[in-house]
Amino acid sequence: MAVNSAFHTNNLSSIASERTLYQNLIKEAIQIYGHDVFYMDRQSVNEDTLFGEDTLNQFNTQHPIEMYVEDGEGYAGDKEIMTTLQRATLSTTGIIFVLVARRLSPC
Repeated sequence: MAVNSAFHTNNLSSIASERTLYQNLIKEAIQIYGHDVFYMDRQSVNEDTLFGEDTLNQFNTQHPIEMYVEDGEGYAGDKEIMTTLQRATLSTTGIIFVLVARRLSPC
């Protein structure tokens, strides 16, 4: 099935008003179906330039923002009760959030 010719879907021929419309629709959908979470800014205190890692971070500021949960499957746990008692437990839980990048820009 071909795409609708009334809408310009590739970035080369897209119109700015259509891009703004798409962005506003996605932002509104995230605000409707999303969850309120706090985004915490990370500030590096002691950055190791040799290995490129931060050994000490500070989280001083937080911003309330709406995010949509795309994948929460890993948040359910391993569901292995008896085997975790016999060995060290490695927590591999994770969650994937979707947000509008314009919401992170300073106001």
